[in-house]
Amino acid sequence: MKHIGILNLPRDGNYGGMLQAVALHSFLNEKGYRVTSIGNDGPQGRRLNPALKKVIVTLLERVPGQNFNGIRERYEKTSRHEKFLSEYIVRQTRKACSEAEFRRAASREKFDAVIVGSDQVWRWDYISYDPSRYFLSFVDSMHTRKIAYAASFGMDHWQAPDMIEEIKPLLADFHAVSTREQSGVPICEALGRTDCRHVLDPTLLVDASLYDRITVPQSKEVSGTKRMLTYILDRAKDKSQLVGDAREMLGKHYVLRELGLQSDASVSEWVSEFKHADFIVTDSFHGTVFAIIFRKNFIALGNSGRGLSRFTSLLGGFNLESRLLLNEYDDKSRLQELIGTAVDYSTVDDVLPKLQSDSADFLLGAIEE
Repeated sequence: MKHIGILNLPRDGNYGGMLQAVALHSFLNEKGYRVTSIGNDGPQGRRLNPALKKVIVTLLERVPGQNFNGIRERYEKTSRHEKFLSEYIVRQTRKACSEAEFRRAASREKFDAVIVGSDQVWRWDYISYDPSRYFLSFVDSMHTRKIAYAASFGMDHWQAPDMIEEIKPLLADFHAVSTREQSGVPICEALGRTDCRHVLDPTLLVDASLYDRITVPQSKEVSGTKRMLTYILDRAKDKSQLVGDAREMLGKHYVLRELGLQSDASVSEWVSEFKHADFIVTDSFHGTVFAIIFRKNFIALGNSGRGLSRFTSLLGGFNLESRLLLNEYDDKSRLQELIGTAVDYSTVDDVLPKLQSDSADFLLGAIEE
């Protein structure tokens, strides 16, 4: 049985990040691999003595009434979800922070392959504190295959042009490279890889029955009512206006359900909200993914400043670009049109099985070749 390590961004309570990790672990487990998550401690305290850092971070996590550097908030969010994650991500190494710690973990585990991805593991804003980590500099490519699966740059361009020459040799050392967005392919070419593939996010790679197992029963609404779900990460006045207008256009028989960055919903409850919604408004990539998975009527809100390619690549592949509203909201007639038009899922039903097959073939081939 081959042993696969997976490196993701540090856990921070992000629902999409957790679910893509669960999906990739589940997919590989079902294929008969032994899978281990590589504990990633993020940027906190990387210049401190490891023992001292552990003491300080532990105190900051547990002392109420403060939230220095967001550490306590991340701890509280992550703690709420650990029980759920442990059901699907059974094995995890001790959290590492320094290059030496990651090297020791990789050496100790004797991985046959290490996968970086999915999610925005190559978005410079998120990895600038230690970019080489996310290009697997700690993995010995002579003994372990390096694979990027559905890695996302988050934007449609490489954000650190002065780092290209440093990243090129790291990316050249990979055995197989794939990105979540089509726009990632030319970025990889600029970084020296001409063999990059565009593949599905892990949440779309697995069979949707996984999410039926994850969901929890929900109380029924009053007879005759429906649910409008909003999952908004980037709160802005124009989005609040859009949500209000959409609710009015849908009618009084729609009950508003809201999720956001500060939501205390469990992962199962989060998935359940999407499953039981009748109409969804979201500015989240994974929020859009789960609207598609559950075949819901939805509107995706895109913002070019925060990375539009994540949405255009996802929706374009399924012929759903029309469900995207861009940037500032100032067109009620366009909103009315989207609310009055049901999503046509015929293209999704036609192309998703082929995309799943191609993505699975890439990943399994990268591990086995």
